[in-house]
Amino acid sequence: MSPVAHTIDHPALRFLRTIVGKSRHVFDVDEAFSAAVQMGLSEGYAHQLLHRLTKSGWISGIRRGLYASTGRLPGYSIAHDYAIATQLVKPSALCRFTALSYHEMTTQIPFRAIHVMTPKKVMTPSMRTGTKPEGRRRHAWVIGGLNYEYHHVKPAHFFGVERAYVAGNLWVPMTDKERTILDLFVAPSWAGTFGTIYEILQENLAEEKIDVGKLVRYAVQYGEGSLVKRLGWCLDELGVAEDILRPLLNFKVSGYRILDADRVAHGICNKRWMIVDNLKANYEERLQNTS
Repeated sequence: MSPVAHTIDHPALRFLRTIVGKSRHVFDVDEAFSAAVQMGLSEGYAHQLLHRLTKSGWISGIRRGLYASTGRLPGYSIAHDYAIATQLVKPSALCRFTALSYHEMTTQIPFRAIHVMTPKKVMTPSMRTGTKPEGRRRHAWVIGGLNYEYHHVKPAHFFGVERAYVAGNLWVPMTDKERTILDLFVAPSWAGTFGTIYEILQENLAEEKIDVGKLVRYAVQYGEGSLVKRLGWCLDELGVAEDILRPLLNFKVSGYRILDADRVAHGICNKRWMIVDNLKANYEERLQNTS
């Protein structure tokens, strides 16, 4: 075993304590250099210490210039998966099933992956090598057997983010409850069926977990017609008051939108919401096929 692993008072470990002492269980070289300056060390020596700490297993290299604590330092924990996810790509925020689970808004158990949204274009190692993801629907950053999936959004759509505390005073950026629900309508396919989306919305409305007015404002801010009209239809079906729905009703769209994009595109035209209600059409079609 290396001397670093044996000697707890080694300069490398004092250096590491200085870094992670500020809850920096995931840190980049700039943060390491800042700690070095605090200790009166040169950048060159800091590079040497980072190399020795990585080689000895006290920290792990996530990607070039980014490191994570392995939990070997007494009194400090291993880097949290959520911290790795949001430090790997910046700016970013945990979202989708990861946020649904954190906010206790679903009982579904998601595929073992962490979902993150970001306005940055992300290039994963598998994208660089042209390797097809094995057993996954999309490219992801794979660290320690865990998939980190990054979903690109326009800069104008990177909103609805709050601090989420995941371990003591450690916080990470995460979509708030209303933005998390909105994402069900932004990209319905990730949640499964339209019925699943409706049920999640229904349950969280009944339990008063979400601010409906805020959800409506988010939908208008996002500014996508299909999202606005599908959400409005659902909220209307669930008995939300007319005055709250007004911004969604007043949102102008050109032409009718399909309620459930995964079903056949014919059904009842709902002029109030400019929606083609194709749920009933599919139900009748299934009855005919089974008769």
